[in-house]
Amino acid sequence: MKRMDWKSIQTWMTPLAAGRRLSPKVAEKQATLLKQWGALRWRDDLLGFALAPKRTDGEIRDIESVRIYVRKKKATGQLRAAERIPKYIRWSHGNGSEMEVATDVLELGGLPQAQRRLGVGESVGHFRGTAGAIGLFVRASSKNYLLTCGHVAGPPDAKVKDLIESPADNSGTAGPNAVARLTAWQDFKPNLKYELDAALCELPPPRENLQYSNSGLWSSGHTAFATITQQNENQYRGNNVQRISFGTRHDGVFDSVDNNVLVEVGNMNVFFSGVYSYRCSNRRGDSGSPVIGIDTVELLGRHFAGREAQQIGFICPYFKIQKKLKVSIL
Repeated sequence: MKRMDWKSIQTWMTPLAAGRRLSPKVAEKQATLLKQWGALRWRDDLLGFALAPKRTDGEIRDIESVRIYVRKKKATGQLRAAERIPKYIRWSHGNGSEMEVATDVLELGGLPQAQRRLGVGESVGHFRGTAGAIGLFVRASSKNYLLTCGHVAGPPDAKVKDLIESPADNSGTAGPNAVARLTAWQDFKPNLKYELDAALCELPPPRENLQYSNSGLWSSGHTAFATITQQNENQYRGNNVQRISFGTRHDGVFDSVDNNVLVEVGNMNVFFSGVYSYRCSNRRGDSGSPVIGIDTVELLGRHFAGREAQQIGFICPYFKIQKKLKVSIL
């Protein structure tokens, strides 16, 4: 048998599998293919096809075949005539001659699923909000949440159960990149003082097409929250820290515990007390990124604001988030 002219055959097989009709002229010429291929139950039991070597009892044979993916294999006797996949697919090939190729059936057990794995420091945001980063995956009241900044996940018009996206695209429309729902967040008013800039977004239970993990933090054994106050900050000043943002680790140095820090949030100015400052390069979009202590092997908190030109960043402490929101590390 001649080797299959795949470019030729896919020209007709693809539209038939998508439920479209061939032109009358082509349909007349490809009557055999139309009957064999076009009559199969696409969009139902059949999930797709490919050109691939034929497998017999798990062994790959040196035979080209049209592989057909099905939800579940069934014995021929359990199928109606229209449901049976022919052993060979035939189509017209020049001068009225026909060519044929063997079929191969592979069971998938269900629809293929897009598979994702979320990690700390990756892009996240409200579908109408400001893009930021995932700070930590936490657990509270038997539910799983991703933790980020309130100004990232909770824009002024946000509502409970709004969709949260990763990666954030701020398109104004919730899309297939939605991974969580907004549950609780810090809402800001101008000229008031706050200790937290945080938002909890409820995640579905881990499943095949969506996994999430704090594993990006644990390479150095960081499992405890640092408790840094003005009474013990001298023990930390000058220590090496690291911010994890969008797959990159940025080295910095811990500076101090700060009070009355003026921060621009949206179009308003608000004050923060009891936050940490550190010296490190930063840029817009880093809000929510986790910051870890390299020397003390502790989790410090989440970056929530910065002065890019001065390379100064500000951290919302994890220990305060844990106390206020009653969360634990997932």
